[in-house]
Amino acid sequence: MKRLYWIGIASMVFLFAGCPTTDNPIPPDTSVELTAGDNVTVSGVALTGMAVFKGKTGFTLAQDLNLETDLKLKPEDFTVSGDGKISMVYVGYDEVKVTVVFTYNPSFTASRSFVVAPKENNPLIKGDAKVTITQNARTKVALTAGGNVNVRAVDTSANVAFSGAADLPLTAADFSVTGGGTVSGVEVEDGTANVEIGFNANATETAKTYTVSIAAASEMITGSATVEILQARVLSEVDLTPATTYIFEDYEGTDTTASWTVVRGQAGNQGAEVAQTIIDDPLNASNKVGHYRGTGSGNRGSSINLAQVISGEYVVAEFDWYPNTFAGGNNNAGPMTIALMDGISTYDGTITPSADRHAHGKRIISFLNIHDEPLKFRLGNFNDGDTRNTLLMDTVDITGTLEKEQWYTFKVIINTQTKMLSRLYVYDKATGATLFETNDLELVGEYSGNVAAIRFYLSRTDNGNSAYLDNVFVGNGERPKGD
Repeated sequence: MKRLYWIGIASMVFLFAGCPTTDNPIPPDTSVELTAGDNVTVSGVALTGMAVFKGKTGFTLAQDLNLETDLKLKPEDFTVSGDGKISMVYVGYDEVKVTVVFTYNPSFTASRSFVVAPKENNPLIKGDAKVTITQNARTKVALTAGGNVNVRAVDTSANVAFSGAADLPLTAADFSVTGGGTVSGVEVEDGTANVEIGFNANATETAKTYTVSIAAASEMITGSATVEILQARVLSEVDLTPATTYIFEDYEGTDTTASWTVVRGQAGNQGAEVAQTIIDDPLNASNKVGHYRGTGSGNRGSSINLAQVISGEYVVAEFDWYPNTFAGGNNNAGPMTIALMDGISTYDGTITPSADRHAHGKRIISFLNIHDEPLKFRLGNFNDGDTRNTLLMDTVDITGTLEKEQWYTFKVIINTQTKMLSRLYVYDKATGATLFETNDLELVGEYSGNVAAIRFYLSRTDNGNSAYLDNVFVGNGERPKGD
């Protein structure tokens, strides 16, 4: 009976103790009310923005060194609209700084916004404060052009490159092309826009150029950068038959010089000439070759007149040339030139049909050996004794010919009707490998349509410059078999 009594008393005490009274109120709201700071504007390529809220954070100067605060907030205590993400929240000095991350603005015409606010029903913060981060539209990006591109005549597409295109969703409409091509596609990889251009195969004997540029109407890119695609011409048809008129010199017979008329070419300085002798091949003592070496004290020049002027629809010249090395230096810079001549040289240095004594006729094509440089060729006439800089104007390097103590085979085909260098081939004589080839180049200057002489010229070289020739052929067609 006594046990029941005490249980009842305890129950009544519990009930009275658990009911609120004026002496036991509901705990007050301790959450911090935030107010919005200024709205923020960032560029279209910015990747972060910061929203600042004001409010009593409990951060005091005395606690500054320990970075302590009564208000502990995390990214999940806030919300952000759009595809932004809250990466960091910093509380201090009665401010709450909320860092939002996002991507580049994909639009180049419209801005976008990210609205940051305290999360509802948050026990730590409250209020309807909102801060808007506005990311402006992207500005146009200036691209840089890549290198020009060469393609074959049969090719129907090519890719060109523009750098600086990182994160740009470019399409064919962002580029344009002139010359008859079309932009067929764009792929951006590692910051480079690879633009595919389509065009027709070139069925003409004239090279075509397609110029790729940035479209004026592009919303994403700008600039004057261009890339050129050079589409090669179709080779002209060369229909050669065996020559009926020709000279051929292999330097082996007793009448080795019978088809040559060697003429000094330096009027007034008869001692300065390029002399021809027949000696052993420097690489094969059983073979005889022509050795051409300067003699005398000054610049040296000589012409070898062919036994007859070679003319016809095509003139073909072939020869083996061992350029030979020579010392460099002020008086030994060379170069030695070998030229096919339009006109016949006379003893006093004049040329028929040309009367220009100093030019010694009209060079059609010349080959130059310069100290420590590849062999070169040049179209058109120039003067004996021109300075190095003048001499090198419009020359073209012949690839694979830096080694001078070896034999090279040259083949020249001239179309006398179109006044074109139809073909130029340079081979490694020992292996037969093609080292250089070019085609359909317009001859420079007047041309009467024949080859009448071969010209040698050496700048002052202190007798240190000489060269060897073998198997020289000039004819109005292919070299007949057996020669």
